Amino acid sequence: MSAQKAKCCAAIFLFSFALRASAHAAVILIDKGIFLAGPFGVPDIHQPPSASAEAVFLSGSIATAPHYLNEFVLNSDASAGQFSNNGWVTGGAFNVSVIQNGASSSLSWDLSNTHFTVGYLSINFDNSFYHVYQIDDAVTLTTQVKVTGNLRDQISHIRFFGHRVPESGTSGVFLVVALAAIGLTRRLLT
Repeated sequence: MSAQKAKCCAAIFLFSFALRASAHAAVILIDKGIFLAGPFGVPDIHQPPSASAEAVFLSGSIATAPHYLNEFVLNSDASAGQFSNNGWVTGGAFNVSVIQNGASSSLSWDLSNTHFTVGYLSINFDNSFYHVYQIDDAVTLTTQVKVTGNLRDQISHIRFFGHRVPESGTSGVFLVVALAAIGLTRRLLT
């Protein structure tokens, strides 16, 4: 095997390894802390993301404000709750388990059939305090993630915010580019 073929094989191996690793990358939940803000009204999905004061609060910028996906509202006794289904993604894509009498919740979601990814969680205590979490590198999340309020007050609602992901047409373009790269590599090796 020539040195050029060995280098090409090594490059292909590293590329496929990196691609596979990125597809299974772990979701990182970043605790941004508890903030005094609001209270914010329910965002209006018929307006651009910048219309939501809470979205701007979460991201820190009108330019990067996420879309309001949905809201889980706990019952007054914190035994359970329901989704408002007034955002861009239906409640069926999310799973919420209320624990510790509403002081914490266990969350999971699968947005693979939507065109969104979760970027922020806003946990409200039915007052002006919000516990904010940022989600890094997530299109789907099927493992349980525990989020807390302040472990003193009952959580009143959890809002999910996120960003649009590329449509399937964009994925098709990437597939064509990948196939062209494989064809070029084969041509170089012969």
